[in-house]
Amino acid sequence: MAQERLRFGVLDGWRGICAVLVALYHLNVASVLLDNGFVRHSYLFVDFFFVLSGFVITHTYWGRIDDGDDTADFAIRRFARVWPLHAALLLAFVAVEALKAAATAGGVMSFPTAPFTGPNALDAIGLNLTMQQAFGLSDGTSWNFPSWSIAAEFWTYLVFAVLAWFAMGGQIRRAGAIALAAAIVGLSFAVLIVYSPRGMDATYDFGFVRCLYGFFIGHFTYRLWRRARGRGSLPPAVEIAALGVAILFVPLAGGTPAALFAPLVFAGVVFVFAFEAGPASRLMRTKAVTWLGERSYSIYMVHAFVAVNLVGRPAQIAEKLTGIKLFLEQSSATGLKMLAPPFGEIGALTVIALYIAIVLAVAALTYRFIEIPAQRLILQSRKRAAAQAAAQAASNGLYRPAGT
Repeated sequence: MAQERLRFGVLDGWRGICAVLVALYHLNVASVLLDNGFVRHSYLFVDFFFVLSGFVITHTYWGRIDDGDDTADFAIRRFARVWPLHAALLLAFVAVEALKAAATAGGVMSFPTAPFTGPNALDAIGLNLTMQQAFGLSDGTSWNFPSWSIAAEFWTYLVFAVLAWFAMGGQIRRAGAIALAAAIVGLSFAVLIVYSPRGMDATYDFGFVRCLYGFFIGHFTYRLWRRARGRGSLPPAVEIAALGVAILFVPLAGGTPAALFAPLVFAGVVFVFAFEAGPASRLMRTKAVTWLGERSYSIYMVHAFVAVNLVGRPAQIAEKLTGIKLFLEQSSATGLKMLAPPFGEIGALTVIALYIAIVLAVAALTYRFIEIPAQRLILQSRKRAAAQAAAQAASNGLYRPAGT
């Protein structure tokens, strides 16, 4: 029997590219490069993340969660994966807001939005810390605004873990688990159609439902792929066709009811590229794309901080100090005014290139000094605690090794 793959390097590469596309979507710069249907609807690539997570998490954990201890271990592993960097970025946003408050109180500078108000209100900190900002408990996205998807994904992980536990632990048959997963997909789709005011662009309100929908489509995609993989690789042309469909779908369906089918389109892309057999897959294995894939979570988490505090806010200060008008009255999808740099398109492209460079540089730092070390620290602490508990139980006579 062939050894199971631990990672899907090509799919990780696509995760990195999609993270960069979402970062471009949130950059409010007037440019031909950004003002097109593909980038303006790149919010849909969040659904690619959800589908891919469902695929990869099923591959890694389905069949390995047998009881409550396994469920707890899974939950701690996923918490260690997503929460530390999320908390670090939240702290960074709060620190900037505190600097704004100090500058305002000292009469140094005023800002269009008063410190600790609006999306950066104090009462939203608790929601973000506990990853509850995707359940409709607030009136909009807050603080590190893309992090709603991280909250939605974490709680979706727990739904998956309980379902896997019930299937493997015998509480329900595996066929029942499949039926429940299918029911989650169908119910989530129905809720988005009927109740989500922005359809597939649900975030702070129906973000959890959106994630459930995409994640469990990813779960079924993995099941299909597992059945199909023994029949050989797909023709190379299939990769090109899958890419073409996705590239056409995003600008045509984005912002319309058809966007509700984005997880199905991305499921096709994930299914095809999981075989890692075509020309595009070879490109995804290059060092540059691999580097992006490894740091995709950091790229996704830091880009809003860079866009707001290292691009937008310095431009606001420059406009105030120089009197040169740098912002258009037109507002972007995030509600922020559009930056219009001097020198037209050349200036805009310069800002875009600088923005991406800063995002990648900051992501490299957070990946190395926050994301990976914090994950290791939590998991090592968990391992030490388990070892201490086992030793204590043995010393109390509650555990005896076999044969004693």
